[in-house]
Amino acid sequence: PEGNSECGVWYADLPAQVLLSHCGFLLGDAEIWTFLLDAWGRCGCLWASSSSFPSPLRGTLCQCGQPRCAHPSVAVEDAFGAAVVTVWDSDLHTTEKPTDAFGDLDFLGAGRKASNFLRLSDRTDPATVYNLVTNIWGFQAPNLVVSVLGGSGGPTLQTWLQDLLRRGLVRAAQNTGAWIVTGGLHKGIGRHVGVAVRDHQTARTGGNKVVAMGVAPWGVVRNRDTLINPKGSFPARYRWRGDPEDGVQFALDYNYSAFLLVDDGTHGRLGGENRFRLGFESYLAQQKTGVGGEWLLPLGIHSPRLRIPVVRS
Repeated sequence: PEGNSECGVWYADLPAQVLLSHCGFLLGDAEIWTFLLDAWGRCGCLWASSSSFPSPLRGTLCQCGQPRCAHPSVAVEDAFGAAVVTVWDSDLHTTEKPTDAFGDLDFLGAGRKASNFLRLSDRTDPATVYNLVTNIWGFQAPNLVVSVLGGSGGPTLQTWLQDLLRRGLVRAAQNTGAWIVTGGLHKGIGRHVGVAVRDHQTARTGGNKVVAMGVAPWGVVRNRDTLINPKGSFPARYRWRGDPEDGVQFALDYNYSAFLLVDDGTHGRLGGENRFRLGFESYLAQQKTGVGGEWLLPLGIHSPRLRIPVVRS
C-alpha cells in the first residue's frame, strides 16, 4: 500500500469471472486469495498541507480521527479543487488503495475454529459481499436474518433479554437456518449474543449450525493492526483479551463465525458500519431461498424499513 495512512476506506468489486474461479475454494489456501487483491480496494484519508484546508486538520487530529502525521501530503487543488474544506467527509476526502486485511481469524486462547474476516468499504456492493460469504466462505444462504441492534454501551443486560437470546433467538435461528447479525464486538449486546450462540452450540444435539455474523466498524477494532497482511492472513493470530479498556477500541467477540469489518475512514467512532449494514441486510431480505413466507420472527420487532426482525435492547 502507498503511504502510511490507516484512514482506509475499502471498496469491493469482485468480478463474476473471479467468483467463478473460486467456486471450489477451501479456506486457508492463501494462493487463491491473492486473486482478490486486484478486485478489492481501499481509500486513504488525504491530508493537505495548504492553509486552504484548515478545519479538518486543526490541532493534532484530522476529523477522521487519525493524527495529522499519519496522512500523506497532497495538493489541495488536485484533491478538492479550490474550495475551502470545513467538514471532513468520507466520500469526498478519501482515495482508493488495495485491500490488505482478509482471511482467517484465530482468537488466541479461545480454543475454537478460526473465523472468516474481511475489511471493506461502507460503500461496498452488498451483492459482492453476499457472493463472498456464500461462494467463497461457504456459508449456506439464510432462510431468515435476525438483526440485533443496540445495547453496546455496557455489559449489563436485563435478565429477560438474556433468556430471550439464549432460549428463543438462537434456538429459532438454528431451526430456521438463520443468520444472526450484530456488531460482533466483545461488549454489550454483541457479547451476550455470542455467549448465547456458544452455549447453544455446546448443548445442541442436531440441527443447523447457527451462523453469527459480526458487522463492526474497522476504526474501533482493538489490535486491528494484527489483521493487516497484503497477502491475506491464514490465520491472523488475534489477541482479544488482556488489554485495558479505553472506551475507544473494542475487541472482536470470539463466538462469531464471520466478521465484516466496515471502514468508512474514521477511527475511534462507533457507527461507521451503519450504511453498509443497512444495505447488506436489505439485500439479504430480497433474496429468495425457496422457503417462502415473510422473514418475521415472533421474538423480534418488525423493522419499519426492512422485512427483517429486529431485537432492540
